[in-house]
Amino acid sequence: MPLGLDGTSTAFKIGAGEWTFTLNMNNRTLTVTKKGDTPGPQPTFDPIYIMGEVNGNGWFPYQGFQMSTDDGKNYTAAVTTDGASGGFSYFSFTKKLYPAEVEYDETNPGPWEEAWASIADYRFGAEGVEDYPVVENQAMPLGLDGTSTAFKIGAGEWTTKGQPAGYNFDVNGDGQVTATDIACIVNVLAGLEPASKYNGRTDVNKDGNTTATDISMIVNHLAGL
Repeated sequence: MPLGLDGTSTAFKIGAGEWTFTLNMNNRTLTVTKKGDTPGPQPTFDPIYIMGEVNGNGWFPYQGFQMSTDDGKNYTAAVTTDGASGGFSYFSFTKKLYPAEVEYDETNPGPWEEAWASIADYRFGAEGVEDYPVVENQAMPLGLDGTSTAFKIGAGEWTTKGQPAGYNFDVNGDGQVTATDIACIVNVLAGLEPASKYNGRTDVNKDGNTTATDISMIVNHLAGL
């Protein structure tokens, strides 16, 4: 059931009994289950894989390290990089892997090229910059589905956190997510700046419109919700 915004005081009503209340503050909903009831089927979410030089993997269309998620929006993974490519490791992301192993054969490259082509629309990486250098503890913009630009990172053990392509909170493209990105959307909604200035990034949830919902998504992201 949908929740109102902060500052509202409208109440829910419920009969006598023992209940479990679950609030989801990411999409502002309340779910109520009767105590002792068998939980319903658990939701399933689309997978996201890290491709490239992490956890001993390489660049193969069938190979990736699956990230974990509890809500289908925030994904995390613990990865190790060895910096074998000139002191760096390179990686990007994909929502789909090729279902079978295939190796490059210079005498018959067709199967290899076809395997990569089959997942091309599901890949995404750094927004607009090839070999984007990772900055520790800093939010970095993701490109849209169908891009294959890579990030680069030094050797080490890391926790990767992110949201799938299409949820880019860095509206002004400065490599950080701050209150300034909220101000950009406010200016667009107030008619002070054109949305085209931000190349579509004011539409955070990619529903085709720039609205207060896009502001709420950044607020929730900054709050860690």
